[in-house]
Amino acid sequence: MDPLTHGVLWSLSLNLAFYVGVSLLRSPGLRERLQAAKFLDDAVGPEAPKRSLPRISATIGDLQELVERFLGAERTTLSFAEYASRVGRGALDRGDHADPEFARFVEHLLAGVLGTSSARLVLATTLRGRDMQPEDVVRLLDETSHAIQFNRELLRAALENLSQGVSVVDADLCLVAWNQRYQQLFEYPDGMVAVGRPIEDLIRYNAKRGWVVSADVDAAVARRLAHMRAGKAHSHERELPDGKVLEILGNPMPGGGFVTSYSDVTAYKRAQRALQEANETLEDRVVQRTGELTALNCELAEAKISADKANEAKTRFLATASHDLVQPMTAARLFISSVDRSQLLPSSAALVGQAEAALVAAENLLGGLLDISRLDAGAQEARLEHFALAQVVKPLAAEFTVIARDRGLQLRTANYEHVVYSDPQLLRRVLQNFLSNSMRYTRRGSVLLGCRRRGDALYIEVWDSGRGIPEEKQREIFEEFRRLDDYDDGQERGLGLGLAIADRIAKMLGHPLLVRSWPGRGSVFAICVPIGDQAAVSLPRPAVHDLAESRLAGRRVLCIENEPAVLAGIEALLLSWGCHTVAVRDREAAMNWVRKGEAVPDVMLVDYHLDRGDSGLDLAEEMQGLWGSRLPSIVITADHTQSAQTAASARGCQILRKPVKPAALRAVMNSVLA
Repeated sequence: MDPLTHGVLWSLSLNLAFYVGVSLLRSPGLRERLQAAKFLDDAVGPEAPKRSLPRISATIGDLQELVERFLGAERTTLSFAEYASRVGRGALDRGDHADPEFARFVEHLLAGVLGTSSARLVLATTLRGRDMQPEDVVRLLDETSHAIQFNRELLRAALENLSQGVSVVDADLCLVAWNQRYQQLFEYPDGMVAVGRPIEDLIRYNAKRGWVVSADVDAAVARRLAHMRAGKAHSHERELPDGKVLEILGNPMPGGGFVTSYSDVTAYKRAQRALQEANETLEDRVVQRTGELTALNCELAEAKISADKANEAKTRFLATASHDLVQPMTAARLFISSVDRSQLLPSSAALVGQAEAALVAAENLLGGLLDISRLDAGAQEARLEHFALAQVVKPLAAEFTVIARDRGLQLRTANYEHVVYSDPQLLRRVLQNFLSNSMRYTRRGSVLLGCRRRGDALYIEVWDSGRGIPEEKQREIFEEFRRLDDYDDGQERGLGLGLAIADRIAKMLGHPLLVRSWPGRGSVFAICVPIGDQAAVSLPRPAVHDLAESRLAGRRVLCIENEPAVLAGIEALLLSWGCHTVAVRDREAAMNWVRKGEAVPDVMLVDYHLDRGDSGLDLAEEMQGLWGSRLPSIVITADHTQSAQTAASARGCQILRKPVKPAALRAVMNSVLA
């Protein structure tokens, strides 16, 4: 070999020989063994497969004694009992050898106290049955110190993050732990709170500052120290001089010592006091509010009484006004109707016609006002029945066909062969107002009265081809005296009551009203009526044909009316029809005429209310008793209540309400005479 290779070989051989020889002759030191142990542990690493435990030579009793040194006898006994129950063994025999599964269970228990590495080391030493080597002791102490330091830091972090102040004293009543909140609550000076400081010093310091309510400071301090030495839990509140309120909870520790927590409950106590004050004043406030409500109720009751009185006064006024207004209007209509216009000059006849048209308008206005009053006062009663709709539609169609022809319009009807459940008279009034409104605001085209069935309801609709109604004004048209003047060209102005009456009647009947309109194209008004029962429809009354006016000529008519003007008007009208009329004003005059033995009249016209509270129906009944026969009787009255209608129907009399239309009077007289 060349010299370099030869020298290297010899050098390596000598070095290796000296390294092995010295290692065999000299035992390793503590540092070397610790480094070797750490190297072996790191070489295995946490990712390595779990090392098998050494051969087990220890008994269950040995392992129990080992665990008791770290966990205590009570906790060890409970843990071993839980293990036996989990593996299905009745009890663990202390003399049995520990199997690997039990050894791993013991290692798990120790790991919770010592850490994983220390627990493995202690258990391995016990299982091998030898004493721990110095390096094992150093490793155990190192891991234990790390665990203690970690637990101490954990405890310190937990204490500092508490909102309560905490202080811990040992069995000698010296301070061993606290948090910053405790020092802040009691405002201790720097350096006073320290480990080993007797708690007596802190209590005495607080007592001297007046934070302990007691005349004898030494006695107060002694009393608190005695309480802590006795190890009794306590709970109380203390109010500090600055107004702060602390809730103090003290609990003894096992083996001696005391833990006390201090919670700042100032905000809670303030809220509690405020609530207590509110509760104390609540009764006074309830009494005060009750008095206010009582006074308000009294005012409301007085207001209601005043409103009721005003409503009654309004009702009486309307009744009186209607009666007083109807009488002269009736007389005027009768006088005008009795005029033979064929004998007048054309100019005079035109004036009479204009006067009659003015009276008709006044009658319509008065009739609308009376209808509104009755509906608002609830005096109008609905009489619902099953009837054929045709008996309402056909007369309306016949009446408005003539009106439509005069206006250059066409009235059409469609699909009205249905049975409905409603009040025929009130329903007729609603449809009449619909048709009147459509005729008034339609200048060309047509008006359609038709029906549309939807389920159990029938929509009776009136379509027109008028100008239509803007959407924002479609609710206004149902208000009293509301007219859309922009849509009235001046040929005829309505009173503004027709749709208001229709709306009130529909609400009373429970029939919804609908309106749709398209400006420039027309409108549709509809009322929703329930479908009726065909089997419950009563037989229609036989039609009464209007007799010729000449049939009244020569008839004897007894007229009883307490208003002189109305009596004179009726007498003039009947004379124009060729009737022989006897006119009397009261009961006394009528009975005197009967006692004279005059001829029995063919028909009687009787006012419902006579002077001095007499009833025209009672007088007619008494006179017929004297004659011994029943005569056709017609009641003429300004009383629009349902009671008047009922009383007349009960006596078998026809009723006409003032203002009386001459055509209606003639038709009814022809009817009863026929």
